[in-house]
Amino acid sequence: MVTEQTTESNSIQDSPGDRKFLKFLWNCAGADVELLDKHCPPADHSKYAGLGGIVLATGVLAALSAGYAFYTIFSPKGDAIDNTIFIGTIIGSILGGLLWGLMIFNLDRFIISSTGKGDGEESISWSEFKNAIPRIIMAVIIGITMSKPLEIRIMQSEIDAELQSKQNAYLEKLNAETDTIINKKAVSWKIQLDKTEKELKEKQDYFELRRLELKDQMKALDDEAAGKTANSTVGMGPAYRSKKASLDKLEAERLQSVEAAKPELSRLQKNADIYREKVQNIESEREELKKVNVSRKNQLDGLLERIQISHEIGGLVPYAIMFLLLMIETGPIFFKLMMTKGAYDYLQDNKKKIILAKSGIIQHPPHAEGDKAVVEYHYLQVEAMSDVAKRANESWTQQVNSDIKENPEKFL
Repeated sequence: MVTEQTTESNSIQDSPGDRKFLKFLWNCAGADVELLDKHCPPADHSKYAGLGGIVLATGVLAALSAGYAFYTIFSPKGDAIDNTIFIGTIIGSILGGLLWGLMIFNLDRFIISSTGKGDGEESISWSEFKNAIPRIIMAVIIGITMSKPLEIRIMQSEIDAELQSKQNAYLEKLNAETDTIINKKAVSWKIQLDKTEKELKEKQDYFELRRLELKDQMKALDDEAAGKTANSTVGMGPAYRSKKASLDKLEAERLQSVEAAKPELSRLQKNADIYREKVQNIESEREELKKVNVSRKNQLDGLLERIQISHEIGGLVPYAIMFLLLMIETGPIFFKLMMTKGAYDYLQDNKKKIILAKSGIIQHPPHAEGDKAVVEYHYLQVEAMSDVAKRANESWTQQVNSDIKENPEKFL
């Protein structure tokens, strides 16, 4: 049973700071701090302080890992070798890392405290291992998740160099695609411009040629009327008036055709201006697209890409880091299964039994031996309780008889 007597270990004079930190480690391991402090030897102190230290270290590593992961994910993207620090992103990453670290710390503490002590022997039986499988799976998942950001941080310089090469190659590819697209557009717009200008020029030349023809005919008619030609008669007789009327009619028809063709000429001129502007601005569009390519290239700087590069160039290093984190994460589970029972374990069992007894809770034994064993257990339990009640009744009767003899007036 748990007693109030302290062990010799507590006679050692530790500084208050050391004692507080030791209790903190015990609490990290999910142990009963008061029981360890007052009733357990130094061996148990070290045992649970070691477990708590691993849990605390796991929480700290999880916070650092998550903080770096958040910074990598949410920081503005740029060249891989650009070491610009973004204060806002750092603050957010610190807060997110602390929250994640506390969550992992609490989860690890729960996993360790709920693992139990196994069968109290150093060897791990199949039954112990089977019961611990869900906790081991959880620890493995946590360990793998923690290892990835840490491995890319450890190999950051090598990853940055490789990633910068990938970014440059990707930018060259994007620019080559842009040049191909722009050159095709330039050729297409130049063809459309030439076609439109040719069609416009043909129509304009036709009307201009027609105008000049009628102008020459009118001039020739006027020269004939003025006697400036060799075989003409001076004066504006019936022949002149007939030719003049015919030329006036042709001019009117020409003007009417020009007026009717104005919308089409305007459309062709507008299209020609558009294609000409596109041809003139083709280099500006090329530059704008290449600026977009730079942004696309910068987006290559992500957490997943860095993890892939770390496995491409890291060889066995990423796996070594991952296995190390897995050992740190799963180690306390196996250590607890391998731990032999000590004073703390027996005292803890006794403390639980005392609490159950004081609360009037009867805990049935395991049913591994069948119903007969359960019935026998209940029979022995009832018999023991009856014997205790009988002795309590006899003691009470003796006490009452003694009181009657000493003070009979009290009972009258």
